[in-house]
Amino acid sequence: NNTVVRRINNNESKDASLSLIDLGADVSVAGSNMRLLERHVDPEYVQVKGFNDEVQNDMTHREMAIHCGVAITQTGDKVLLVLNNSLMFPSGKTILCYAQLLHSGNKLDVIPKKYGGSQIMQSIDDEKFNLVYKGGLMFVKISYPSDDDIKHLPRVILTSDEPWDPSNENDDDDEFYDCSEPAFNDDSYSINDHDINFFECSD
Repeated sequence: NNTVVRRINNNESKDASLSLIDLGADVSVAGSNMRLLERHVDPEYVQVKGFNDEVQNDMTHREMAIHCGVAITQTGDKVLLVLNNSLMFPSGKTILCYAQLLHSGNKLDVIPKKYGGSQIMQSIDDEKFNLVYKGGLMFVKISYPSDDDIKHLPRVILTSDEPWDPSNENDDDDEFYDCSEPAFNDDSYSINDHDINFFECSD
């Protein structure tokens, strides 16, 4: 039995193109605005628990595969986002697992502009995408791709094709982190010329 348990939260947005960036999910979910790009020869199947820690009735045996969708970069270019290791849920909403995005090399500033952030996602290929802040949640716009989109648009890998196991994403239990000093001093981390004030955690 290849079935494992994954956790996601509900996305109440009525705009199908708004794909939630979720800190509460431990796997990315490809919903109705994304399209199956490729199935695995020996796929992994998962059952999904919601915020109440119960297995969802329609999410007991979902296939993990490779999905894709169209997004617009900050410079106005159309690209095909590729979501490896994503759960297939064509009747639902797309949810992007925050930790999985970071694990795959993306940089994210999910602090809303109104609170001093830049609301930008930057891919490992240095493509930048404006994020949408709505109802206290952060989204990226993704639309369903046509056959022509899949054939001709440049591809941006959003999640890695390396095995994704969220149980490996942890602090080291035996280390103490002192977060009292700026991490980057004068060489601050910046997306789109917006400085982000990180703090250095040293043992």
